[in-house]
Amino acid sequence: ITLNGDLALGDNIPGHDISLNISSGILNITGSLTQTATSGIVFTGAGALNLGKDYNYSGGNFTASTSTVKYNGGAAQVIAAIPYYNLNIAKATGTIGTFNGNAAITGSLTVTSGVLDVSGNLSVAGTVSVMAASTLNANSSTISVGAGWSKNATGTFNPGSGTVIINGTGNQAISAGAFNKLVINKTGGLASLSGNNTVNGDLSLLAGSLNLSTFTLNQASAGDVFSMADGSTLLLGGTSNFPTGFSDYQIASNSLVHYNGTVAQNVADLVYGNISFSNGGTNAKTLLGAGTINGNLVINSGVSLNAANFPVTLFGNWTNNGGTFIPGTGDLILNGSSKTLSGNTTFNDFTVNGSYSVASSDMTFNGHFQVTAGGSYQSGTGTATAIGDFTNAGSVQSSGTVTFAGTVLQTIRLVNALQSTS
Repeated sequence: ITLNGDLALGDNIPGHDISLNISSGILNITGSLTQTATSGIVFTGAGALNLGKDYNYSGGNFTASTSTVKYNGGAAQVIAAIPYYNLNIAKATGTIGTFNGNAAITGSLTVTSGVLDVSGNLSVAGTVSVMAASTLNANSSTISVGAGWSKNATGTFNPGSGTVIINGTGNQAISAGAFNKLVINKTGGLASLSGNNTVNGDLSLLAGSLNLSTFTLNQASAGDVFSMADGSTLLLGGTSNFPTGFSDYQIASNSLVHYNGTVAQNVADLVYGNISFSNGGTNAKTLLGAGTINGNLVINSGVSLNAANFPVTLFGNWTNNGGTFIPGTGDLILNGSSKTLSGNTTFNDFTVNGSYSVASSDMTFNGHFQVTAGGSYQSGTGTATAIGDFTNAGSVQSSGTVTFAGTVLQTIRLVNALQSTS
């Protein structure tokens, strides 16, 4: 049905209201639509409403079902802040649809052509799509997205001072582009970049997982905050693609950064929570600076981790699942309490300030092994091979074998005795 003109569903006078019911058909209104508090629009299926001019909404019931409302006028249009299912902006090139107010869209938002100017906050359960030659202006709004964020290469997203929140429960793809503030707040699934992105403001991982793959997500101009909350995960597959350019990095102790690229990877010089390494084979993961890990460190099978002569300070567990650790001339400094070392590993210098026990693994120390006053080290049933000097000012216990295998003079300093139960 096509209505060539305006449609008013009410005038706020009792008895003058109209209820418009649409099932699977299409209603084209070339003029404006006016809805007042006593009128209603009810979709009972996947029907469609196409509007050529303003939707003047002051109240009344709007039931979306699985419908699509399309704004397709050739001039500026007012877009009602109502609970749409699918909302499609398909306007003449360069013409603006203005969305004032807050709304929840239970389906998808598609800007097919023209300009959508958002001045309220939008919650979109489905996909946000900015198609070729179309424009989405965020201004200062917050846009929450439950599915994909898709922007065509010739489409434009102007982030303004707004915030985009990726908060779906399933997998979500994020196209190449630019954001102001970007928030990852997922309860399930994986948010993944499908192209390079930048942010003008903060980048916040509040919950869930963000996979950069081999793409970048950097601060466009130095400043603002990169943050990871406890329980959040960042996966990195590129050569050197940890987000850069932020003036402050706040990485919680129970967060996880996972370097999982198949190429050689640089490990950013930051203070981490948990950190893990996968893939790459002989393409090593190489530290760019002295590493501090407030959580656990995991080297998975087939991985080479090169400390590049830098010291590594660890407050959590050390787990080597069959990978290779290349210590260089660096020092592993263990500061955790009641933590565990597992997996056969070769170290250079090795300093225990906290309390650590070895879980049935063989450890080799090419440099100086030392347990400081107040430190505790239990080597377990495996073999501990000391090639450099050995100092115990704390507590060292072994139920396995301790071998001093240096080919030059070794100094053994026992402020406290080495206790063996083997």
